Amino acid sequence: MLKIKKLIPMAAIMIMLTCSSVFASGVSLINKTATITVGGLNVRKTPKIESGNVISTVSKGANFQIVGQQSGWYKIKLSSNKYGWVSSKYVKLNSQVSKEEAEKVKRDKIVKLAKAQIGKPYVWGAQGPRSFDCSGLVTYVYKNAGDIKAPRTSAEQSKMGTTVKRSNLKPGDLVFSSTNGTGRVSHVGIYVGSGQMIHAPRAGSVVQKTSINTTYWNKAYLWSKDII
Repeated sequence: MLKIKKLIPMAAIMIMLTCSSVFASGVSLINKTATITVGGLNVRKTPKIESGNVISTVSKGANFQIVGQQSGWYKIKLSSNKYGWVSSKYVKLNSQVSKEEAEKVKRDKIVKLAKAQIGKPYVWGAQGPRSFDCSGLVTYVYKNAGDIKAPRTSAEQSKMGTTVKRSNLKPGDLVFSSTNGTGRVSHVGIYVGSGQMIHAPRAGSVVQKTSINTTYWNKAYLWSKDII
């Protein structure tokens, strides 16, 4: 009996280590992409081979996002609301980062370059690198950090991309305002997180970081766009 008591804790430790290893491995694969290496591979409802759980088949060379992992199986995203399991034996993991990871890298670069312009003078019509107006700052930062060609004026920039709720802003999104009382776009800033934007406000000022939640900017705010 004493022997059994000594073995139980060790078994428990081994199980914990194994599970921990599997979990860590799974986390590293989440949102990675994979290529199917055989034709007509069955996609299953659950991560096991049993009658009646095949929900689809996929072709050789098809690429899918991995959203889960379990003991020799990968859970893949088939469509916006459909998922299934495939055997890891017939899947080749891709080295490239996922779309989400690539977007985050691009957003981080945009924010970093925008911050690097703080303190440079406002000059109407300037597009950098020594001075900027509001839309010129956007054009410069997005071109050099995001490889995105933005139009020259804030009004034109406001027609790009997808409208984003103010409560859902992400670093790198654009914030559009009406600063002349017309209700039309006359100003743009680059959102950098924590309720802040970097922008070139007006003649006599410099590129600066400003809260978008002040009384003035709350009143001037029109909408926000994601152009990444």
